[in-house]
Amino acid sequence: MQTIINSGDKPDAEWYEHLGYIQKKQKDCTNAVINWNVALKLDSTKSNLIEEIEKCQKSRYY
Repeated sequence: MQTIINSGDKPDAEWYEHLGYIQKKQKDCTNAVINWNVALKLDSTKSNLIEEIEKCQKSRYY
């Protein structure tokens, strides 16, 4: 997924959102939160990510 993000012409919120979910699954909440925040900056309608960020920050993997 990181390769796709790096090869894109312009940033896409979907890519960052998906990368965040991948990182959460890998118990890497620190980077998941970073990527979800990027996704939110690119597309403010992704308000569901706010809850994901809060959950991840409360987890022991943050």
